[in-house]
Amino acid sequence: MKIKKYLLMLIAAGLMLAMISCSGSRNSEKSGTSSEEAEFDPVNPVIYLESGAENGNGTEKSPYGEVSKAVAKAKELGRAGAKHITLKFGSGNYFLTRKIELIGWEFGWASLEMVCEDEEKAIIGAWVPVTNFTETEVNGVKAWVADMPQINGKTVYAHQFFNSDYERLERPRYPEEGFLYVSELVTSDGRIVPTSECTDRKSKDFDRNSFVFGEGDIIEGISRVSDVQLFLVHYWNTQRRTLEAIDYDNNILKICGAGGDNFIDSGLPARYYLDNVFEALDSPGEIYDDSETGKLYYIPRENDNITDFTVFASTIEQIMLIEGMNGSESQQSLVMKNIGFVGSDWKRINKEANQAETMLSAAVQVSDSSYISIENCAFDHIGNYAVELKTHVNNIVFDHCSFSDLGAGGVRISGANIVPVTEEVPHDITITDCTINGYGKIFGAAVGMLIQNAHDCQILHNEISDGYYTGISIGWVWGYGDNATSNILVEKNHIYNIGKGVLSDMGGIYTLGKQPGTVLRGNLIHDVFSYEKGYGGWAYYTDEGSSDILIEKNIGYNTSDVVFHQHYGENNIVRNNIFAFGKFGGVKGSRTEDHLSFTFERNIVVNDFGPIYRCDPEIKESWVDDSNLLWDYTLQEDIVSMTQPFKDLTRQEVDSFNKENKEAMIACGFYKNAVFADPLFADPFNYDFTLAENSPAFDIGFEPIDVSDIGPRALTAKQN
Repeated sequence: MKIKKYLLMLIAAGLMLAMISCSGSRNSEKSGTSSEEAEFDPVNPVIYLESGAENGNGTEKSPYGEVSKAVAKAKELGRAGAKHITLKFGSGNYFLTRKIELIGWEFGWASLEMVCEDEEKAIIGAWVPVTNFTETEVNGVKAWVADMPQINGKTVYAHQFFNSDYERLERPRYPEEGFLYVSELVTSDGRIVPTSECTDRKSKDFDRNSFVFGEGDIIEGISRVSDVQLFLVHYWNTQRRTLEAIDYDNNILKICGAGGDNFIDSGLPARYYLDNVFEALDSPGEIYDDSETGKLYYIPRENDNITDFTVFASTIEQIMLIEGMNGSESQQSLVMKNIGFVGSDWKRINKEANQAETMLSAAVQVSDSSYISIENCAFDHIGNYAVELKTHVNNIVFDHCSFSDLGAGGVRISGANIVPVTEEVPHDITITDCTINGYGKIFGAAVGMLIQNAHDCQILHNEISDGYYTGISIGWVWGYGDNATSNILVEKNHIYNIGKGVLSDMGGIYTLGKQPGTVLRGNLIHDVFSYEKGYGGWAYYTDEGSSDILIEKNIGYNTSDVVFHQHYGENNIVRNNIFAFGKFGGVKGSRTEDHLSFTFERNIVVNDFGPIYRCDPEIKESWVDDSNLLWDYTLQEDIVSMTQPFKDLTRQEVDSFNKENKEAMIACGFYKNAVFADPLFADPFNYDFTLAENSPAFDIGFEPIDVSDIGPRALTAKQN
């Protein structure tokens, strides 16, 4: 995120502190007005803002320094008859202490434009600066301490912090790295039992608010217990809950809030750590906000300088509410260009496990709105989801936006599953040339881009990376029930480095339910790795009921399971894809049903000593396998398909098995018109899958996949 450098930032920080400390006296004055009455164009007014400005009136010569005052003036002008209002920002920092509300009727239904035309963005920050640190000692190490600021007479308590270079400062956790494991469970009648006795994560026979920890696992003498949070990982979701008490005599953690799951993963003990433990505050870069004293403690890094050290502490959870902003093809209701939204906090301190972290709010929330364009904007250091599009939302465009360091995910289209489809269901949403980098930082099961209920949307040329769960998820109906989601085009996206060995049951692209017209085309997905004791980690994952989906011209490689996995569904078409180097195989269909699950044709599947298909040749799967090129760089044309991965087999065992395997697969209807040959990729082990001119892949009708324009394209001068 580029903004004006250090001196300007410190000046803005000082101005913010002055604003906070003087808020009481200034409320009684005519703040934000000059001695001259401001004049604005009555039809198309332009309101100016400049970072750090005081006592302005919104004119170019006397700009506002606070977003809230500019928005208030815009509402006044809109109600007075203005048709199109422009808020013109200068670059720099604008601090918020309450959310911005853009509500259509409050602007007299005028259209609104928020734009920064400088090279660097205008940054709207939901955080406050903390300065004036002094030296102290904590837990036997050198530390700094400062007083947290006050807003409206109340001391700020924040859950996330950033230094002046906008690097996230971690709260102290125990253990410092890795996880602890639940030792035993507590039954609902108070008995202590092994974790193996619980086989149903939803069973009511167990206490969901306490469990037994291992002898010596939790350090003695943890104080401020109510500030400590349990972060517990299940296969595909997480719990984040506040501690109630630590019973050291019986080794029992007692936890606040309503837990939705028991503390197991399919019979295995769940993993956890304790977050925000004062007694673990001892490593450079760690920070701790004491809720009782209002003191902020920091362990300095080697190059930190106490005289000018600034910490940004997140304050409000929601930065902007957009509601009732409705436009048309000829007039956008809202345009935002070159604006940054940063630093919102997270407040959900007792959250039970749920898929995709759908209980969370968003920093920017949109409902009952249409024809909105968000261009070259940044959403950084966010506590929850960055943006949520709710119901009655349509014709929204995100173009060349960046999302980074997110507590949850980037864009969530929640909507509602209403069939027959009405205007309440989101539609005509375009997300193009955006980057989502670093998601799930606080709530690990969040999705980079989550489309729950929507139709006729385009997800094009985006890059999604560095998250712990699925990259793009589409649909929110399990099985074959009525589904409002349809016609979602997911094309030319680059998704990589997700899962990272923490969660399971994820895909680079994950789908649910019947979705006629949905197309996954030209995407590149790689390096998807699930928890080693869990399962999954697929590039393309058509889960429960996924039906009527076309998957073509995609590339997937380096996955901890197979590359393409269909759990169950109907009438999907998987063609002209390259699936390479799945650790447990190339392709898998999990459930045999009495209908056509998917057609698998004209694909290239390669591995290096691993199953090509994860299936049992004795059980005819409910999918059609026709005209594919299949190759193993170790076994060569003597490929093997089996339910078992090779990780526990020797080469000799595989060789003895494969003598009859190919014939058995063919007898059961697999490998129809297959070509067993090296596809002649340019450099497969360095993931260059360009085909030689004489590649045998052309014999099956394979069409080359162009990767030159996958991911975000350059922002042109016109767009900027």
